[in-house]
Amino acid sequence: MSDDHAYQANLCLDDRLIQTPNIDDLLNKVPIFKFVVTNLFARPQEHYFNGKHNHINGKIDNRSPFDTKQITFSPAISKCRISNSNVWETSFWE
Repeated sequence: MSDDHAYQANLCLDDRLIQTPNIDDLLNKVPIFKFVVTNLFARPQEHYFNGKHNHINGKIDNRSPFDTKQITFSPAISKCRISNSNVWETSFWE
């Protein structure tokens, strides 16, 4: 997943700013979702962390803190002894 890209920041969308051969290659191999529930900024990322919709997990805007007492994806996977490599930069919201 990737976020915070301007429309012209991906060659697959517009080639005025940058060449993105790896992203373009991926787009030739995966489905493209044109209608999604939400984008990848703070609220949707919290949805990914714990699988709950935002009105349930409490992350309703970019100012409200995320309740870190909730069960989230990475620790749950680790408890099952499955390796995961998710690296999240969440300090932006703190």
